[in-house]
Amino acid sequence: MAFDKTVLTAIPDLMPGEVIAASPHNVSAFDVWEEGLIPGRFCKFDTGSIDLLDASATTLIAGVVRRKISSALENAKYTKLGIAPDQVAEVVNFGFVTVEIPTGVTPARFGQVYAVNTAGADIGKATTVSTGNVAVPGAVFWEGKRPGSWLINIPKYLTGV
Repeated sequence: MAFDKTVLTAIPDLMPGEVIAASPHNVSAFDVWEEGLIPGRFCKFDTGSIDLLDASATTLIAGVVRRKISSALENAKYTKLGIAPDQVAEVVNFGFVTVEIPTGVTPARFGQVYAVNTAGADIGKATTVSTGNVAVPGAVFWEGKRPGSWLINIPKYLTGV
């Protein structure tokens, strides 16, 4: 039987940091992490902690910060709103996951994914630009989901942790 749409294309408008649970994937939980992690952006493993990218030359990409609906990654900001802070950071390091991309970046299907590793508002976002950024081993852009959000495929476990 032929299908004209797959599960992936049938799910429009996904926010950055969503995992496609119908496909093989892995989400790892870390109890030591830097406050301020942003769902849908790449994070790194640095001296036992999951951290924001910081333009360091020896960045070990851990994966993409997973978006959580019931809790928050920034304790002070969300506690005021009555939302319980997280005890762990969840990182997608294998499978299909949505990422945030900078304005003006136009990915193409199967194009190499790089993590923005230059200081500024876009740090940690996924990009097509290699200069000054970190290649995410094997990861490719799959399809756009909404303005500023693309689905990527990480076909093998990232070994940054």
